[in-house]
Amino acid sequence: MEGTFWLLCEEPDHCHCDWRISIINCYESKPMFYIYTVNIVWSLLIAIMGSGIIYDRVIRKKLPIFDFESSVGNFIRPRPIESLVFFGTIFNFFRALDTILLVSDALPNSIVRSILYELPWQFGLCAFACYLFGIAHTVSHSSKIIRNNWFRSSIRIDILCTTLITLPFITNNICSIAASIYADRSQFYQAKLFTDLLYHFWSFYCFILASFILFAGLRLLKILQHHLENQHDQDNHASHKIKHGAFKVKVVMVVSVTSLLVFMLIKCFYGIFRKEILLNHVASLFVAIFWTFDGTVASTVVFLTLVINPKALSQLNISSNSNGSETYTNTQVLSTSHNNQQTPVVDSDYLQREYQLNNLSASNEISKGKYNPFIVSSEFEQSTISETHLVTEESKRYKL
Repeated sequence: MEGTFWLLCEEPDHCHCDWRISIINCYESKPMFYIYTVNIVWSLLIAIMGSGIIYDRVIRKKLPIFDFESSVGNFIRPRPIESLVFFGTIFNFFRALDTILLVSDALPNSIVRSILYELPWQFGLCAFACYLFGIAHTVSHSSKIIRNNWFRSSIRIDILCTTLITLPFITNNICSIAASIYADRSQFYQAKLFTDLLYHFWSFYCFILASFILFAGLRLLKILQHHLENQHDQDNHASHKIKHGAFKVKVVMVVSVTSLLVFMLIKCFYGIFRKEILLNHVASLFVAIFWTFDGTVASTVVFLTLVINPKALSQLNISSNSNGSETYTNTQVLSTSHNNQQTPVVDSDYLQREYQLNNLSASNEISKGKYNPFIVSSEFEQSTISETHLVTEESKRYKL
């Protein structure tokens, strides 16, 4: 059998396949068939679970996937939990579709298969980037009043996160298409060049995104811990919800960072040692297993956290209306730690409007110690995390 870019042959009857594109007529055919079959079932189950979560949150509870009201300029801000689940579900659906095509050997066109193989991972990266979107804005808004600014301008966060969401779809698809075209023309040098470039792009994006999520997540946990310590009663309603929120932040942060770093290492090694890995049967299967199930395991843990531990989604400012949808109000009163006063809970939209009106006076009064502290909580379930702010006495005159 004659070797190709996708089929590396040591002898005429002993070939190793690039299991990204094909698993037919190679030494790895049988084990890869079982690996991909497990992945098909697993990914479909997670896609169904994700669809159920989306139905519950978007259809039943009327929580939008994208926030148009708080958007600045032409930027559309995805809501972290809803967009994380939405794009995570798309990722698992396309992973199942791609592995079905590989197992059945349908659509043998290498360009189509190359695009279909890379596309799911781009949606997976998009899901984590949307989650970063929410963390970054929450930490930024919290830091403006509590501590020094994390990002001074929300527009910078919008540009950064939008770039991380859109750029992989552009650069990676260009590289995968170019590699496939050159491979079909038997121009192996150019095909390898674009394949290496593709996976170095992947490594770069994964490292950048993991670093930002880790930095923003740790900063957010520090803010949550700060406000938990300010609670007079550690067993009150607000304290429990802060703890549940911190738990969810930790789970998603650890899962996303670990998944991205593992994926980065796999992509980097594959880009550098592709031929050596594929020609080694054990190494090829080892990389294939981690590569195949990395995203599936990550989405499983995140989705199960949302399904099994719904309290982790509790907000500091959530109440239910008569039709079951979630609303946010400043009329709920909780007990806080400062001078045993009662503190109303208001949401992040209130904070953003209030911050624009009272930024200067709030900063002056906080610096002088002349403030009456109120816990201002964000839409914890919608924005994935809980943000808490100190506002001045002037804030009470503004109503939602």
